[in-house]
Amino acid sequence: MRRVFLLPRIPHAMMFPHQAIVTLILLVVPSFLRADTNGNTVYDSYGGWKGIQGVKTGFFHTQRINGKWWIVSPDGNAFFSKGINSVHPPHAQSFQGTGAREAAGLLKSWGMNTAGCWSDPKLIGEGIPLAYRCKIDRTPEREFPDVFDPAWKKEVEQQAEVLCTPFRDNPWLLGYFIEVPRYFEWVSNGLKGGRSS
Repeated sequence: MRRVFLLPRIPHAMMFPHQAIVTLILLVVPSFLRADTNGNTVYDSYGGWKGIQGVKTGFFHTQRINGKWWIVSPDGNAFFSKGINSVHPPHAQSFQGTGAREAAGLLKSWGMNTAGCWSDPKLIGEGIPLAYRCKIDRTPEREFPDVFDPAWKKEVEQQAEVLCTPFRDNPWLLGYFIEVPRYFEWVSNGLKGGRSS
């Protein structure tokens, strides 16, 4: 069996400690959610919990149900995302052969149901919802962009079309991820007299 590196994003967890707490809470979702008293599964094929139902759209989406916001699976059931970031092979960005299938199997055996940001997009074809990292604004490569510049808007739209189009009709796409923590870092540094944006 191939080894899969699951690289933690410690700096982000330290930057936003509440995210780490939410992650720990979701890891201990009670076992009674697995099956009903008759032994019937209470999860749909995407991992959505049938105990809370929303609208079946064929895609992951958010929906307000009884005054609470939920992630809803393509089959219309509440989805508790439990995942790991940076799921990819050692020293590589993409799985080869059966590597993605093996990694997806490991995630499921550990009780995970999501491949988080920085994970290999090949996992989306192996029954694991994916939070896809699309580098549409190249923020790690430069200072905070001038978001009011029409050239920046055009660049982002072009990158989004290239990077997001291959996944737009895939029901296993949980959503897109961008470098939000970096934006907050720039804002924080700017407020402290560091880099200006």
